[in-house]
This record gives sequence, C-alpha cells and structure tokens, in this order.
Amino acid sequence: MKAIIICSNDIYFTNPLIRKTITNLREKFDCDVKGIYLLHGFFDWERTLKTFFIIGIGGIIKLIFWKNRLSLNFVAKEFKLPIYEYGSSRLLNEDVDLIFVFNINKIIKKDILLMPKKGCINLHFGSLPRYRGIFPAFWAHYNGEDYMGITCYKMDQGIDTGTILC
Repeated sequence: MKAIIICSNDIYFTNPLIRKTITNLREKFDCDVKGIYLLHGFFDWERTLKTFFIIGIGGIIKLIFWKNRLSLNFVAKEFKLPIYEYGSSRLLNEDVDLIFVFNINKIIKKDILLMPKKGCINLHFGSLPRYRGIFPAFWAHYNGEDYMGITCYKMDQGIDTGTILC
C-alpha cells in the first residue's frame, strides 16, 4: 500500500504525530509513505495566541529549545521523505492508496479527495461533530471542557464531515 501525507508544519501538535504515524504505517501495515505535501500559510497571530493559551509558558519554552528537532524538515530527513508544495501539480499525479491529512486550514478539493484508491483520512484535533472547523482544541478549552478529543475520520466533501473511524 502507498500513501502520502498532507499537512502544515506545526512543530507542537502535528509533527510529533506525523513521526508516530509514519512509523506505525511502515511497521504495522507495510505501507510505503512516498512523501509529504506541505501547506504553507497556516500560521497567523490569532493562531499563535490561541496556541499560547492552550500550551502555556512551558510549551512555548519547549518550542524555543526543540524547534529544529520538531520541524517537518527534521521528520522528513529522519524517514528519508521528500517534501513538496501542497499546490504543486505533482500531487494530482500521485498513484496512492491513501492520503493522510493533519492539521490544515484549507478545504481539500474533490479531485484530490477522489484520487486515492482507499480514500483520505484526517486526524482532527477535536471531538466531531461538536468541534468542527479550525481551532477545535482552543474552543474546547475556551468552553471549559474537562476533556478534549481527537477524531480520525474518512474525509468527504464537507468540512470535518465523513465517516468517523475513531
């Protein structure tokens, strides 16, 4: 089985999960991850402030001292994976069984959703359907939730809709 990953370069939330996902796909499912498609322009001041609100000063210190070790480039080099631009035409020519999507703020177009033989899987950092959309961890924290969830689902053309897998 062949797969690609579409993601942002989120050193605190996403990249550690990408590392674990690639390891599990290779070791447990004999899945060849062919590359990573990076979505630029994901961060802005609003997101930075909300992230600070969630992770606090200790999390910011971790980011400062571990930044290079947590970068997507570091993860890609560790697994010998190329990084491509998300908007490149190369993406539409990939022959893959699965696409894994992590922490992006763009709607994936229908032609990309239909491209992989087995579909697109998104790891959403919030409990669906309650926390659809961007900043789900922030909104759960803001709403005083005792627990925050992560949802893995098969993507469809809606925003954070589709069949929930876990």
